[in-house]
Amino acid sequence: MSETYQIYAPNSIILQVDKGTNKIHLTPYTNIETGKYTEEYSKALLQAWQIMEEAKKQYKPLYLDPSLKTNPNHFKEFQSFRNLYLKDPIKKAIAPWTKKEKAYYESLQTKRERYQYLVIRSGLRSAVIDIPFDA
Repeated sequence: MSETYQIYAPNSIILQVDKGTNKIHLTPYTNIETGKYTEEYSKALLQAWQIMEEAKKQYKPLYLDPSLKTNPNHFKEFQSFRNLYLKDPIKKAIAPWTKKEKAYYESLQTKRERYQYLVIRSGLRSAVIDIPFDA
């Protein structure tokens, strides 16, 4: 097992850090100038790395609790966010296809492309669309 671990600096340099002493090993093969290397710089870099790693573990999404009777502006903010991503479907059905739309849909080769087109055409709006590989 190696006695160093890697951290990624904000300028995208991968640095080797000694596990025991937390000293940063500057590798000679990097062409990027690191500037004046000081102990304060390494402490700041290690603290920033630690904050980034802990933020991944502590992340919890925020949900609106309707039972809380607080400021009505909180609900307005939540409602505007909800309306952006969760729109009610159009009443009755999706509009009928035109000849051009049908021809375009049939020209798509893979199931994935067709699925993406149907999702876009249906009017669904989402921050993240997870499309399965075998769709």
